[in-house]
Amino acid sequence: AATVELSFVDRFGELLLLLALAVLLHLGLYTYQFWWQRRQRAQTARSVVQLQVDALAGQILRTLEPAAQVKRYALKGLRQRVLPPFDLRFEELRVQLRNGTELVAGATGRFSGGKLCGIMGPSGVGKTTLLNALSGRAGYAQVSGKVFVNDKEVSIAQYLGPHVGFVPEDDVVHESETVAEQIEFAARLRGPSAQSLDATSAISEDVLNILQLQSVRDNVLGSAE
Repeated sequence: AATVELSFVDRFGELLLLLALAVLLHLGLYTYQFWWQRRQRAQTARSVVQLQVDALAGQILRTLEPAAQVKRYALKGLRQRVLPPFDLRFEELRVQLRNGTELVAGATGRFSGGKLCGIMGPSGVGKTTLLNALSGRAGYAQVSGKVFVNDKEVSIAQYLGPHVGFVPEDDVVHESETVAEQIEFAARLRGPSAQSLDATSAISEDVLNILQLQSVRDNVLGSAE
């Protein structure tokens, strides 16, 4: 009988074909999985960006809307005064206590109108005392020197006092009062003695609306502690 020798391909052809198909299937599944994960990551990144954009848009709207409301607000008690910017200059300004202690010794400087200025220096050199003197709040001492507004010499008490606002570094409030009560108390204290309660309430409402404090008007002030 004749002996027929089969080649490797003839003997294992079907097995090799199945193996090749399995490899191709595995590569296809791996490729699909890689594409799917990449697509999911891209969608997640877009979602995160969209959330950030939505949050930023919401923040912008929340910031601008109260400002727009303030512009549309009609004053009920306050009188709107628009003062043009002015240059403030002082020469040899001195602040001396009644016992002879000199708190500010011959300060000279200039604040240009329409610009933000800062006074820098270590604690205790007289920064707050200088501002107290220029705003007419240094009643505890003798203030001397010259003050000029637009190069015209003026009196601090007669000119700067009514036109300068001063915010102290420490809160001067009653801890047990609400925001609205504190503002109304300040309006009654600073207003003329003949001012009616209705006028005081109208002024308080104006301040609450302009400063955008309506949402916290009934909150108790409390203390920093």
